[in-house]
Amino acid sequence: MPKMINARSICVVLLAVAFVAVVPLAAQDAEKKPSHIFDFGGFDDAPATQPTVRERSRPPAPPVPARTPVPGVVTPSTPKPPTPAPPTPKPPVSDPPPTVPPSPGPSIPVAPPVAPDTTQALLPVPVPTEASRGILAVNKLYANELTAAQDRMSRRNMALKIDAASSGADLSATERYAAAMVALQVAVLSGDAPLAVRMADRVANRFAVDELSLRSTMVLDMAAKAITPHDGHALATAAIPVIEAATREDDFDLAEKLTLAAEQCAVRAVARDSVLAGRVRTIAGDMRATKAQHALAKPALDAIAAGTATPAQRTMAGKYVCFSKGYWSRGLPILTDCDDPKLKAVALADLAMPLAANDRMTLADRWWTIASAEAPGSRAHVMDRAAYWYRELLPQIADQDRNTPQVRITQAVAAMRKLEPGLIAEIFHDPGLRLRQRVRIDPVIVGDFSSKLPDPNVDPDIFGVRWTGMIKAPRTGTYTFNVKVKESIRIWIDGMMVLRSDNPTNKATVDVLMVEGLHDIRIHYNSRWDKSMVRITWTSAGQFTDQEIGGQYLFHDARAGGEYLAAGSLMSDPLDRTARVGGLGGGFYDGVAPDAMGTLAGFRITTGSFYSHPIIKSIVPVFQDSIGQQTDGQMYGSPGGSPQSVVARPGYAVASVTAKGGQRLDGFKVTFARVNPNGSLKLADTYESEWVGGNTGGKETLLGGDGRTVVGICGRGAADIDSMGLILRGKPVAGNAMSIVSARWGGPGNKWADVTVRVRVMVRDNKPMNATHTDLMSDPTPGKRKKLEIIYNDQGIKKSITFDENEVIAIPGVISR
Repeated sequence: MPKMINARSICVVLLAVAFVAVVPLAAQDAEKKPSHIFDFGGFDDAPATQPTVRERSRPPAPPVPARTPVPGVVTPSTPKPPTPAPPTPKPPVSDPPPTVPPSPGPSIPVAPPVAPDTTQALLPVPVPTEASRGILAVNKLYANELTAAQDRMSRRNMALKIDAASSGADLSATERYAAAMVALQVAVLSGDAPLAVRMADRVANRFAVDELSLRSTMVLDMAAKAITPHDGHALATAAIPVIEAATREDDFDLAEKLTLAAEQCAVRAVARDSVLAGRVRTIAGDMRATKAQHALAKPALDAIAAGTATPAQRTMAGKYVCFSKGYWSRGLPILTDCDDPKLKAVALADLAMPLAANDRMTLADRWWTIASAEAPGSRAHVMDRAAYWYRELLPQIADQDRNTPQVRITQAVAAMRKLEPGLIAEIFHDPGLRLRQRVRIDPVIVGDFSSKLPDPNVDPDIFGVRWTGMIKAPRTGTYTFNVKVKESIRIWIDGMMVLRSDNPTNKATVDVLMVEGLHDIRIHYNSRWDKSMVRITWTSAGQFTDQEIGGQYLFHDARAGGEYLAAGSLMSDPLDRTARVGGLGGGFYDGVAPDAMGTLAGFRITTGSFYSHPIIKSIVPVFQDSIGQQTDGQMYGSPGGSPQSVVARPGYAVASVTAKGGQRLDGFKVTFARVNPNGSLKLADTYESEWVGGNTGGKETLLGGDGRTVVGICGRGAADIDSMGLILRGKPVAGNAMSIVSARWGGPGNKWADVTVRVRVMVRDNKPMNATHTDLMSDPTPGKRKKLEIIYNDQGIKKSITFDENEVIAIPGVISR
């Protein structure tokens, strides 16, 4: 028996055992059967920035030829060898991270970097025999439930259940590992890409696995299953750091496979994130450029590994390792014996780790000169090395001598980040910035949203926008930001909130001291009014006055995109809002299920009176998650008299609401439908609640009922509930969508005007309207009382409704937009 056993071979056995153990799941679903199994733990929300992949440990020797990956194998990573302490307190020759701008001054304190949390060490991967026994035990425990789980929703729920169990405090490390492996296998079988991504994130944070193999195999396995924009977005976003990691490892075959998968997923996600496809293209271009450089340098790398390299080959290999890859600690020793005298001299000077300010300035300047002669693909890393030494120099020189180092540091940041003009704008359905609709690039920070919405699918009264990127200060000095805004706005620069305004008609200014160069900027804008707008200008003494902040000052990282939101905060389908029943008073409100797969389960209300007329005083939406657990949302209105609850039976959810209202929401009844295993509604299995609130005046209006999932409520209210509508997810089920067939306005003398287009536009824009010649833009019988007749399609059946002149037009159901 050999003394050493290959770790990957051991894991192949473990994976085979796990797959055999869960084979009942795939017996009736062979085309979805994955070939790989992973481990993970219970997950939290995803990080605010895109996750990175830990670099595999390597010996201090020069790079060796790329390994041949074994698909689907998860191997434990080996500990890195200790780094010997330097004989003198000199700065280490390291591979520094991308440079960051220096502190901009006392008026914008920059928080120190947060040290990584190393208090919880990674758990070791159990030995094969122990892991195999644990996997079999987990599958035996859940055998009946796993066999019964044959659709996406039930498998998703089983994965969550087993994952929750894997985090039990009373479990051994082996038991946690085994449960996590089975849970992730079920998640892969479910086809739920965001869930699989989140599980892969957790496994990398719990177990000492080969993270590149873990993430790459998950992405490749799930790519073929990415059907919805939500799935495509999650996988393409997750693939980006994995492509970068594979490129760093010189594993270009794997990087090519991941790039193709990411490009396919990004195409599916384009409706959700128009920036994502560009990010993938940028990463793919970088990878293929590095691949081409590696092909040229490979003979030299092989010669170095064999100990037969010539000085010319050492130049080729050293430049590839340092300039193309940024691995300075590995590449500088190679360059000390190259055939380029200037490069050899600067490499020796760098390895000497100078301490004197003049020596550091000279070294940084020499690297900067070398960078200026390099091709764009190699220039950024050399600029970054120069910036490394400029940063070391800054504390040693006077303020008047810092201008050139600071400017060059910011230029290196721009080169490393691949900055492009404009800020990343994320459009949200809610002011809380939880339900993202789309992502785009905005060249300026200005918007008159009263005339043009940031996205046609958001409510004109309730939405949010987040801009992120970098702002360039042309020179060091004080900049006055002038903000004209209706609604609330927050501005952060270099992580510090510099302005907060909540006045709906406010003009605000703030002075910010910034050094010349690039600074991080983030802006949150919340709209709860139908005439919202925002405009930001800036003033700098001696430069410009009240000038729009244009594209020459705003940038974003082409590789980064918007903030990486938790998968649970992204809806897989677009949201829509029904018409609202009731009056036009009060402030706007909206409440949406916090779970991405959640639904509206019912309401808790109190009733009161408005001029002796019974109305709804307050309302609390009740939500349920994907496994049926119910939670109360926020209360809207103010509590009144009699409390009542209208909540779905187990297994059901709100399908539609039939309501009455005038100046207030009078009352309503709810139709509940059974929830299918995939989260959709089964309209053939419904029941109705009793009427709650007032039921005396006005006409009944149907909200919802077209098969879309109801995920929340919206409306207006203050002391009372002035109005209410529903928030829906997805597309109308075929045959259930309601749509306007025709509309005519008039009557006396049999004179009619066709107002079909006008009514459709008003409904599409969710605008309140009355049966008047002003709203309908037509007056076929001046001076005579008219009526409005609307014919609409309800589940394939044509129906009609008539409104008298001046009556509020409440269209029944959800009209297709």
